[in-house]
Amino acid sequence: MNGLNPIRKPLPFEHMFAFEECGPDHFRSAHTDGRRRRVFGGQLLAQALAAGLQTVESDRPAHAFQVQFGHAGDSATPFDFLVERTANGRSFSSRHIKGMQGDKIVLSAMASFHKSEGGMAFQHAMPDAPPPETLRPMQDWRAEAILAAGGSESEAQGMRHLGFEVRPTIVVNVMWPEVQPPVQQFWARPYGPTPADPIKRQAMLAYLSDIMFLSTALQPHGKHWLSTPMHWASLNHTFRLHAPTDFSDWILWSMQVVWTGGGRGVVSGRMHDRGGRLLASASQEGLMRLADREERHG
Repeated sequence: MNGLNPIRKPLPFEHMFAFEECGPDHFRSAHTDGRRRRVFGGQLLAQALAAGLQTVESDRPAHAFQVQFGHAGDSATPFDFLVERTANGRSFSSRHIKGMQGDKIVLSAMASFHKSEGGMAFQHAMPDAPPPETLRPMQDWRAEAILAAGGSESEAQGMRHLGFEVRPTIVVNVMWPEVQPPVQQFWARPYGPTPADPIKRQAMLAYLSDIMFLSTALQPHGKHWLSTPMHWASLNHTFRLHAPTDFSDWILWSMQVVWTGGGRGVVSGRMHDRGGRLLASASQEGLMRLADREERHG
């Protein structure tokens, strides 16, 4: 695309979930990239869930994951995930997972795991969406907008570290945003090989669930965090897993803004595979506080 060369390669998921066991139910992420940059929240979600899954039987996949984010993490220092075995029943297990970086808590999570069983079934239908083959990657049109606004190629390549190729149905000019409907959809598929381990695939869905949530909350306001001075961060995240996937085809992630106000926004969404099966649902509350005049000009 216009001669752009990817600078930051996506982190392979196999490496993302490679833990060093530092003690009973204490898992340390092996990944650092040597640069102090803000870590994508989806990475922390995925690693925390993967750590919790290490402590339950393999026939008990995760079905619910509730996260409160704490201090921002950076990618130059390893993360430690401490798992507390809060309950083990005949069908369900629960775990409290604390993510640490040094002495700072970066997240606190509760995860629940359920032994697979049959029962009554219903799901929301998959919404209409143009096929992914007709859409352009977000990483491409976002880079073009940044370069057109005078940004550096390094800035333009800022989203190429994501582990998924993302193709939205609504294109947002991140440097000159306009008011858009309070909804967003995108198709996604992972770069590179997919882990065979079902545990890691569940964690990959958690990673995917954090992509474009906060930027969707800004659409009805005609703003984007890349071009509007603001404080933004994920505050809490709820994720429910409904069906397994092997990532052999595109996944549709459909989001809608529930509410914004008081410097915060709430967005909910659902993931379907291409065949229409509901894979997961999620909601997130985020900080989207506009910078005051002194911060903008000082």
